[in-house]
Amino acid sequence: MSLILPRNLDKRPNNNARLEPRDRYGYRYSSMSDQSIPLPKDVTIKGAQVRLKYCETCYIYRPPRASHCKQCDNCVGR
Repeated sequence: MSLILPRNLDKRPNNNARLEPRDRYGYRYSSMSDQSIPLPKDVTIKGAQVRLKYCETCYIYRPPRASHCKQCDNCVGR
């Protein structure tokens, strides 16, 4: 059974999030978009280091074993 994760309606990344590196003109190396997307962040869960990925559609860091579903357009956890 899958659980739909709630979206972040604020749509602004956390100020503490690390942003992708930029070139000398202020553009991200990965694309020429004007919006910056936070990099994955490392957290400790039950003593284990886990990397959480940021979902650009839902504006959240996905927990482990979660992914974005193209059919329902939401992040879902297993």
